[in-house]
Amino acid sequence: MERGYTMKKKIVSLAVAVVMFFVLALPFYAATINLSTEIDGILNYYTSQTTAIESWNEIVAFSSVNAIKGSALTEPTLDENDPITLAQFILSRLALGINPNETSSVGDPVAKLASKQKEDGSFYENDLFGTVICALALQGAQAKAGDETVVYSAKQATNYILSLQKDDGSFSEKMKTHALCATYLSAFTKNNTEVTQALDKAAKFIADKYGDAKTLEDATTEDIAYATMALADTEKAKTLDSFAAYGDLPSVLVSRKNSDGIYRATSAEADSDKDTTLAVLMAYDALSDGKSVWRSFEDYGSVNENMWQKLKWFALGFGVLAAHLFCGLVLLSIIFWFYIMFGRKKYRDDAQGAVGK
Repeated sequence: MERGYTMKKKIVSLAVAVVMFFVLALPFYAATINLSTEIDGILNYYTSQTTAIESWNEIVAFSSVNAIKGSALTEPTLDENDPITLAQFILSRLALGINPNETSSVGDPVAKLASKQKEDGSFYENDLFGTVICALALQGAQAKAGDETVVYSAKQATNYILSLQKDDGSFSEKMKTHALCATYLSAFTKNNTEVTQALDKAAKFIADKYGDAKTLEDATTEDIAYATMALADTEKAKTLDSFAAYGDLPSVLVSRKNSDGIYRATSAEADSDKDTTLAVLMAYDALSDGKSVWRSFEDYGSVNENMWQKLKWFALGFGVLAAHLFCGLVLLSIIFWFYIMFGRKKYRDDAQGAVGK
């Protein structure tokens, strides 16, 4: 009888061990993409080509993986009547850690861009991409300036973008624009049910669109990269495994890589494309960090959270812990003195009484 019971225990233990093995091994099996290797492959290509990094999108993309040294920036031709040129210049400055408000050929580019915001919250008529790029730049400048300074009307910009969302969840039929709108709005979810619901619909739009194999095959690599960033920023897919519901976009990106280490614009094209590769680089960074460089601009006014912001939360946590310890020591002291004054005295009286008897 005892022998049979022991055998059952061994079988159950073995079954539990097998189940635990598969449960623990599954995530490692699913996440087969080495993001560091993919990022290094792109950087190695550009290093071998000794390509000068000059355009604003190159600056933003390479700064996202901390691949730019120094903070020199040649001012491009700025057109104060074309807001997106100001936005691109501001984003370049944020990427390089330069004060976005520094004087330029048009004065303060942040103030100049903010003055272009229309009453409905937009910066362009019938150009949502231009509007969302301007909004991202100004939100980055807002984060850099702090809450004490109002740079632009984020509320109006948010409401404008929300007003354009269609029943299928899309902000635009162009995936890159749709994704950037979702990324911009993702910074305003706190205590905002309307934004949260809009992002749920936006993520569903991506899932529905790229859930179709033919549509995914025909999609541009750049669009897939921006959709990947949006899903990370909205926290709908923050790990490689969680992208299964969205067409496994990271794996699709890797499949579009050519032998030279950079990426082709579509699944059908054979030639590598530089702008496509920059978008893929930012997507890999978003997968690695849990948020895209665009969202980092919104949160920190820079590519990365600065040391003071990190230490602020550490100091706050340490302060809370210290306060709890202090309160605990005070409480223990009070209990100890109550014991001295009442507990031990009562014990002596009892002992003296017993001796007296």
